[in-house]
Amino acid sequence: RRFLMAGRRWDVDMDQLWDFDHPDWQSHLRKYVLRHGKLHPPAGIDYFVFTRGLWDHILPFAIGRTAWDNWLLYKVRARGAPLIDATRTVLAIHQNHDYAHVPGGFEEAWKGPEAEHNRALMGGFDHLYTLTDATWLLTPRWLLPALTKEHRLWRSNRFADSGFKAYREGNIRQAVGYLVKAICYRPSLLANRGVLSILAESVVGSRLMARYRKWRHKTE
Repeated sequence: RRFLMAGRRWDVDMDQLWDFDHPDWQSHLRKYVLRHGKLHPPAGIDYFVFTRGLWDHILPFAIGRTAWDNWLLYKVRARGAPLIDATRTVLAIHQNHDYAHVPGGFEEAWKGPEAEHNRALMGGFDHLYTLTDATWLLTPRWLLPALTKEHRLWRSNRFADSGFKAYREGNIRQAVGYLVKAICYRPSLLANRGVLSILAESVVGSRLMARYRKWRHKTE
């Protein structure tokens, strides 16, 4: 079965040479990172384990700049493949560094032509996926559905945004499909006037709904 497993990294300052000849260097390094390091936000995607042929085509991104990893996650979910977050199991260590290796430094790396090229290829915020978009969580013992409060809220927002976008583009059937999915993750959206208006319009029709909105506007 096709899948992608990825995870967040631990950022840490390493101001000394590490003794890899020590028999317990791995456990010592793990303790050092957990004590002095910091877990990167969900956009810190630093490794990928995937089945062969998962992506049929990858756009010509500049690797090492921004957005390409977010797009890889988006493409996986767009194809309906599971996205597994292994952060709770895999300790990925990222040594903090400057950008002296990039002409122009930090600004060039994140805002230069290559970064802008990647953002344009990505295709907008709708395609900027992070590990909060994961569908499964790999723990030391189990593979669990990603249904934490954070994941449910994020997924609900994703579907709601897609629903409103589809409505603005005139595709009410698709809008309703997205909004129903959003409501499944966050039932409180049923109290949202915009959501209710679109759902009602899908039942009574756009003309009748337009008359109702006109009447309501006069009475308010």
